[in-house]
Amino acid sequence: MRTRLLVLFLGMLLLGVACGGDGNGATDPQTATPRPADEAGATASPSPEPPTPKPEVLIVQNGALIDGTGANPVPNAYVIIEGDRIASVGSGQPPAPPGARIVDARGGTILPGLSDSHVHVARGIPAAGQPSIEQGGLLPWLREGITHLRDVATPPGAFPSVRIAADALTMNHEAPRIFWAGPMITAPGGYPISVPRYRDVGQEVSGVDAARALVNQLADGGARVIKLGLDKGYYSDEGWPLMSVGEVQAIAERAHARGLLVTAHVTSLDEVRLALDGGVDDLAHTPLETLPDDMIGEMLRKGTTMATTASVWGDRGAGARAAANARRYMESGGVVALATDFGCCGQTPGIQTLLAEMRFLIGFGGFTPMQVLVAATRNGPIVSGIGDEAGTVEAGKIADLIVVNREPLSNLEALTSVRLVLQGGRVVVDEP
Repeated sequence: MRTRLLVLFLGMLLLGVACGGDGNGATDPQTATPRPADEAGATASPSPEPPTPKPEVLIVQNGALIDGTGANPVPNAYVIIEGDRIASVGSGQPPAPPGARIVDARGGTILPGLSDSHVHVARGIPAAGQPSIEQGGLLPWLREGITHLRDVATPPGAFPSVRIAADALTMNHEAPRIFWAGPMITAPGGYPISVPRYRDVGQEVSGVDAARALVNQLADGGARVIKLGLDKGYYSDEGWPLMSVGEVQAIAERAHARGLLVTAHVTSLDEVRLALDGGVDDLAHTPLETLPDDMIGEMLRKGTTMATTASVWGDRGAGARAAANARRYMESGGVVALATDFGCCGQTPGIQTLLAEMRFLIGFGGFTPMQVLVAATRNGPIVSGIGDEAGTVEAGKIADLIVVNREPLSNLEALTSVRLVLQGGRVVVDEP
């Protein structure tokens, strides 16, 4: 009997060991080896990708449309915006998807956001100081319908810090989109170093190697355009030094290799010649001497653009010639962008400074209201290098739009009656 019990006990003990148990037949979860998925007879399925959320749809309707191309106004127009882009443009009753936000223009005029293509936002910041932008300091432009600025001279000590500060405001829809040049590159002792009140925005360069290195430095700091100072003296030859054509060419070639455009401060035809020979893309001022037809033809062939700034020279001949040059060039097929040189002469930020330039171009240059609107909409982004992305109310473009309560072609003062501003499809101003 004892022998039979001993044999039974040993058999049960051996059975427990063979099963990997702990004496009571249980498996230890910390030490057990898991079975492969294929042995378990199941394979884990990957989690499905979450659906991409559809962009918000906003429709601006029931207004006349001036699209910025120079085409006649479209009555009873609508603009459908998806996210930050214009999806479609038409007239009549828009196809409104469920959930779309409808904005009634109430018979007003829909336009692209306005541009000022020659400003100096940071001119008052000392070169050696820490740059800052006053809270709300850039809002007057945006709230009054100016959605795009090109800043074409910033003190070297303030760039790129002021750009970074301003770009943060733009991201928060507290400032227009600003395209920065950084400091104005010039010959030693050249313009703007030669003018005491402007010298803080200049940076001297000597030699092609130094010129290329400075372009690289500015591009690395976020410059979107390169600005040159090419001026031997206002109205006459004052003997201010100029860069050589080789230096200008080196700057243009390096800038183009970095994907940047080059603009040049010029006032005389000699300086225009230097800019054209050097490969400059844009004239930051309309020349103060009458452009000959052959030079206009050369500029058209090369695709040279220009910014106006005619009103800052006054109506004593130079400003009138600048305005007439701008009109002739535009009517010949050239791109002319509205520009005020804000920061040079006590102007205030916002629409009134832009309107002063518009009135001057009409009164002294013979522009039509539609021509100044095209210069202030479509052509601003072109001279900043984003003409394919902004400046007109067309499908695929960035949704920078404004609505004014009245019709601006018969009275430009209507541009002061802004009731809606969209920046990248985001409502910034919506007045009742």
